[in-house]
Amino acid sequence: MNQEEIVERTSDELEAWLTASERVISQIRASQMAVLREVAARQLPLADGCRSIAEWVAGRLDMSPQSARQLSSTSQRLADLPEVESASMDGSISYERTTAVARLATPSTQIEVLEDSGRLDINGVQRQAALLRRMTRADEREIAQSEHVILRPNLDESRWDLWGTLAGYHGRVVEKALAQRGDDLPAPPAEMRPSLGRRQAEALVSICQDSFDGYEGSVSTTPLVTVFVDAKEAAPSDGEVGVYLDNGIRVGPDTLEQILCMGSVEVLGRTEYGKPLSFGEAGRTIPPKLKRFVLARDGGCCAEGCSSTYRLQPHHTIPYAISKRHDAEDLRTYCWWHHQVMIHQRGYTIDPTSPRGRTRFLPPDYGPP
Repeated sequence: MNQEEIVERTSDELEAWLTASERVISQIRASQMAVLREVAARQLPLADGCRSIAEWVAGRLDMSPQSARQLSSTSQRLADLPEVESASMDGSISYERTTAVARLATPSTQIEVLEDSGRLDINGVQRQAALLRRMTRADEREIAQSEHVILRPNLDESRWDLWGTLAGYHGRVVEKALAQRGDDLPAPPAEMRPSLGRRQAEALVSICQDSFDGYEGSVSTTPLVTVFVDAKEAAPSDGEVGVYLDNGIRVGPDTLEQILCMGSVEVLGRTEYGKPLSFGEAGRTIPPKLKRFVLARDGGCCAEGCSSTYRLQPHHTIPYAISKRHDAEDLRTYCWWHHQVMIHQRGYTIDPTSPRGRTRFLPPDYGPP
């Protein structure tokens, strides 16, 4: 169908066309697999200098190596499963179901497996097939050797991409640790509930911060951080340009406020000619005695309904960059999630009408772009 025909069709007609086309695809794949068995019998891949039929298929059919291996291995399995191949040939089952059923069935159980698989979706059939896959010591050691985690920053290190591979057991350990830490963080209202990926990212950062700080108990500290500010760029942009950490990592206004709320920090300003403008003291954050007083006074997180004691931190209601002072009346205690995530990362502000011990938050208002 061309685009004009697609637009003119009803929703039911479009669904019927998609279903029919998938049946045709299954039939074509079944025919390909029958042909591949003959290709293997004639040893065409070897004659063409290929190490395997999967390699030959990948090149001739312009497939990924994974897809080629699946097609060629299923082709060989179907040689002993005529009932499964027949169902695939007439389009009764899709190609993906064919590959999953072929891994489960034996010549004596193929009819039973076909019937049973009809009660499951593709994921269910594939899950059953995966449970039957042999896992040898060599397989486990190969997986262990392939474990890796990669961290890749962009040019100014304002964003990091993370990916990798873990063995099954190690992956489950990490998954459970992130889930448990995520559950320990306060649960946001339903309308603000983050995605699973965002929740896991917050949990991972908090676990790593604990290790980095040597965190114990409910009070956290942060090592000395040096912030460089280039006056020429920072002043006209309200800190959106020209602010970076001592290792070159670019930060913006939100992160700068977050750093000033946390542990010991010094700020170095430079003129447009690169000369030092001012040297901030390493005590620009809340003095230890005042911090202990605020934590004892509030007795926990001030967010309404929050009972978390994880990483309790005083927060400046009026940002320190504006007030230039530490005042007990301006400080409120919040747990790590409400302080770092809600306020500094998501941009929520404190409702000035809410009392100190029952703080409510207002949604961020970024104004016109």
